[in-house]
Amino acid sequence: MIDYKTLKLDQHFMIDKDLISRIVSYADLQKKDVVLEIGAGHGELSQELSKQCTVLMVEKDKILCPLLHSYGTVYCGDYFSFDLKVFTHLVANLPYFLCDGVFWRLLRYHVKSVLTVPLSFAKKLESVGKLALIRELFFDFSLEEEVSPLAFDPMPLVMSAVVLLKPRQGNAFLQTIFQAYDKTLQRALIE
Repeated sequence: MIDYKTLKLDQHFMIDKDLISRIVSYADLQKKDVVLEIGAGHGELSQELSKQCTVLMVEKDKILCPLLHSYGTVYCGDYFSFDLKVFTHLVANLPYFLCDGVFWRLLRYHVKSVLTVPLSFAKKLESVGKLALIRELFFDFSLEEEVSPLAFDPMPLVMSAVVLLKPRQGNAFLQTIFQAYDKTLQRALIE
């Protein structure tokens, strides 16, 4: 048996089946939808998602990747090394160290997202600051519920939250600039 507590991949596997069901219901999925799940882990969430729609899973842990194939398409490796564009929803129990990077990358896609994140990150999205400003420009936001560490194994040291981000139509000029956050302003405006 593998002791995942010793691994350094920020793995906290969601074990609360009622929470998993609620997360899937927040996504409001239809059969035609394609869900991207980042950090699929053992596949608890993947299994429930696959009952509703097509699932694309990204998992960095090469030991866990073979466990996921029965739930959909598996991309084994670092999420940021893939350029996945064809999905309608992002539903994930994110590895907590990826939250900032995933949020910034999410700006490029207009998809509904249901994410489990640290409560502190969720509070940043709803308060005042850079993340909240960008979120306000791109998404309608709701903090659906706070989640106890008891919902995971191993338990994280912090409270978590399930957040819902729905794409919003806004100022196209500003959205273009922020979507190209890793490019020069001139190059962003040309594209």
